[in-house]
Amino acid sequence: DMLAVVGTDGRIRQANASWQRLLGWPIEELVGMAFLELLPLDAQPGAAVAFDALRRSGPQKTFAHQFSDRAGGSRWVEWNATPDVENEAIYIAARDIMGRKLAEAESARLAAIVESSNDAIVSASLSGLIESWNPAAERIFGYKASEVMGKPLTMLVPRMSTDRTPQ
Repeated sequence: DMLAVVGTDGRIRQANASWQRLLGWPIEELVGMAFLELLPLDAQPGAAVAFDALRRSGPQKTFAHQFSDRAGGSRWVEWNATPDVENEAIYIAARDIMGRKLAEAESARLAAIVESSNDAIVSASLSGLIESWNPAAERIFGYKASEVMGKPLTMLVPRMSTDRTPQ
């Protein structure tokens, strides 16, 4: 985890080596830098408002932002900030969540594909119970998702006619 002490003036007082490993900023450059400068320009106004609230002895807050790295790129970081009014400091613990953000984006992309597909896409648990049902499945099978969720997948299999006798 990236750990830092930021003064109530917004400047970084101390930072551990994880900042350099993750974002490429040498500790010597970080110390004295305004913490908000590590955020993209569009995130800075909102973060400044939250920072002001923390500075006035607000409770611990958790944020997720993209942090700018030294090479000009960015990484998603989730950070907790805890104010210490007596020492005019804010203690920050941050964690790289880039993998989680990429997985969320991929999940959203796949969900959009399933929802917009013209093919019925149905998933079932290992015990054979329906767990998901896209809009195309509603059109093709004639059941609303609310009618089939948790029901056996076998409900979609046509039943054999009982009036047929083997010859």
